[in-house]
Amino acid sequence: MIKVSIVKCSSYSSIEVQKAVKEAFDSLGGLEKFVKKGQKVLLKANLLGAHAPEAGVTTHPSIVKAVALLCKQQGARVFVGDSPADDFEKSTSISGIAEACNSAGAKLVKLSEPVEFPTLKHFAASSLFVSKKLEDFDLIINLPKLKTHVFTGFTGAVKNLYGCVPGKI
Repeated sequence: MIKVSIVKCSSYSSIEVQKAVKEAFDSLGGLEKFVKKGQKVLLKANLLGAHAPEAGVTTHPSIVKAVALLCKQQGARVFVGDSPADDFEKSTSISGIAEACNSAGAKLVKLSEPVEFPTLKHFAASSLFVSKKLEDFDLIINLPKLKTHVFTGFTGAVKNLYGCVPGKI
C-alpha cells in the first residue's frame, strides 16, 4: 500500500519548513525508515532554470535545506541534483539551491552524461536514457515543485523525474 503524507506549512521560514518536513516524514514512519547511515542520498530538486524562489518555479531552497539536514542527521551523505534547461551553476545560484546546499552541508550534482537502460517489453520504447550519475546513489528523494505545465497540465513528483534525463534528450 502506498502512503502519502500532507502537512500544511503556512510559510517558507526555515523553522516552519523544518517542522513540517519532519512531521511529514514522521507520519510515514520516520526518515530513519528510509535513510540509513553511510548512504549516498540524492535529493532530486526541480531546478527548471535560473528563477528566484519567489517565482514559484523551482523547489524552494528551504525545503531542500530541511530535507538535507534531516538526512545528514541520519548519517547520510547528501547530494542535490537536476538537469535544468538553463546553465546549472546559474540555476542553482539564482534559485537559492546552492546556498541551501552550502548551509546544510550537501553537495550539488549535475545529472549529466546519459546512460541507456533497456525497458520491459510492454513499454512503448525499447530503452530510456537517464543520467549515469544516478547509479552512484543508494536512495533518491524526489522534491518536486507543484505547478502548472504547458504540456502536462501540472507538474509534480512524476514530472520532476524528467530531470533525471540529461540535457535535452
